[in-house]
Amino acid sequence: MFSIGFIHSVNKNPVIDVYHIEDHEIFVEETIYYSFGAGVQTELNPGETLTYGEDGCMVVGNIHKGFRDTGLRYIVGSVSDHTLILGDFSRCYDQIRDKVGVFSDQTETTSDDGVRIISLGNLCGRHTVVTFTCEYRWL
Repeated sequence: MFSIGFIHSVNKNPVIDVYHIEDHEIFVEETIYYSFGAGVQTELNPGETLTYGEDGCMVVGNIHKGFRDTGLRYIVGSVSDHTLILGDFSRCYDQIRDKVGVFSDQTETTSDDGVRIISLGNLCGRHTVVTFTCEYRWL
């Protein structure tokens, strides 16, 4: 599991997209956000679910949309960072939420539960197109 988090440019709240790799393909599984804004999902597609977190976040789940043909692309922000989150952050969500989209001097930090939080702005540069793909490699 990995996630990409950023601060929404209009409503200034964190958005976290949660991904899963299955059969050499990346799938978006859920999106976590706090308010509506340009580009934020406002209606559920068939089979998707909507739940609310204890802190008031909205969680659209059961998305399971794949990116085999196009790869998963983000343009790293210039106003706020895009944050790569490696690991299951459900137990340390409060620590992760506060670091999403925040430019810092550190390229990587780790939560108390071992979840890695990586600044794509520091790693790849601001306003850079980053593409995630899944490849099978023999070791």
